[in-house]
Amino acid sequence: MTVVWNPWEKKSKAIADLGDEEYKHMLCVDGAAIEKPISLKPGEEWTGRLELSVTPTS
Repeated sequence: MTVVWNPWEKKSKAIADLGDEEYKHMLCVDGAAIEKPISLKPGEEWTGRLELSVTPTS
């Protein structure tokens, strides 16, 4: 599953390399293990893979 989000005004202030108004022109695309959540115990590791592609519109 893919999650598309934006930190918007308040949270964007915590991103050092993001200008004051740049949050209006950005978005984040992240992979998420929603259907089968991953639970890790301390010291355990998990590696995932996300493949994104762009489909042109006609």
